[in-house]
Amino acid sequence: MPALIEILNRQLIELDRLNGASALATDVNLALDNTIEEFFGDRSRQNILIELFDLYHTFLDCRPRMPHIVSDLQRLIFCLHQNENAGTDELRTLIKDILDDNEKRVQAMMSFIPDFFNTEQSLLVHSLSLPIQRAFEFVAHAGQGTSRNIGSALPGPSSIKIPNVFIADQEPAKSARFIKLFDQLKIPFEVISEFAACHIVPNLKGAIFGGLMLTPKHEVVLAPGSTALISQLKMANIPVYLFLGSNKFSFWEQETSPSFQETRQKKLGSINYQKEVFSHDVVQDTLFTSILTEVGFLSPMALRDLYIKKQQEFFHNERILSSIPVTKVISPKADA
Repeated sequence: MPALIEILNRQLIELDRLNGASALATDVNLALDNTIEEFFGDRSRQNILIELFDLYHTFLDCRPRMPHIVSDLQRLIFCLHQNENAGTDELRTLIKDILDDNEKRVQAMMSFIPDFFNTEQSLLVHSLSLPIQRAFEFVAHAGQGTSRNIGSALPGPSSIKIPNVFIADQEPAKSARFIKLFDQLKIPFEVISEFAACHIVPNLKGAIFGGLMLTPKHEVVLAPGSTALISQLKMANIPVYLFLGSNKFSFWEQETSPSFQETRQKKLGSINYQKEVFSHDVVQDTLFTSILTEVGFLSPMALRDLYIKKQQEFFHNERILSSIPVTKVISPKADA
């Protein structure tokens, strides 16, 4: 992996862990918008198209691949390709539309939250994606009888039950986000080491995870430590829920590990050895009881049906991308 890609890769992983994937995608779009506004080089349509292609393939080379960012860049490329008169103004307008669409996707996911929280339950929370955060914000305000514009056409507070939350304690910065959120929302919580979650599994009614990506092999890429927890929960017959919008479906072949892999040189006394480190866990979609998308809670098989539908749209777009005459890149091969 070239040095520039590796630096970008590390930064993306760190920002994802600190702020979540959705916030990262928003930051990338805003940074791109600012770059377009302030760029004083060759602003011709063809040159911008080539630069977007380079950026597109740079993100494709990152692991884990972040399809929500890649798909947004693809939309910008189409904008330029399909409209010969398109320029920077049209691109900036489309970036705003992309941000609006991403927000609407989260809003659509929130419309299914009331039915999820209509009974008293204790939940283990291991991830804090934007949909998960929004879900708890809605539950807190609805359960406390206050109004909050989290979703549209949602029922009144009487149907909402505020859960007891167990936070799976992880790296300090990530756990701090959990603690601050639930303290602010006045949602009861306890912090438990993710390595000792077996002690509270009998008290749980469910667990929530946020996914970063769904691969062509029907694998979910998610935070490290998730696999062990999910295995414990499945053995105890505890429902495991995944929050994952369809913008996180990845249709590109993975030529390497779907997560960032690093070999670290270590030393113990006179012994030199190598340690393999991976940025994320990878689990089969069938390990989840239900997956929340913008079209509702889906079974793993229904999720695959939605994936196939979106995949056909991708194949159509990819054929168009491969026909665009740019000399610096070659379109990646899709996994059929």
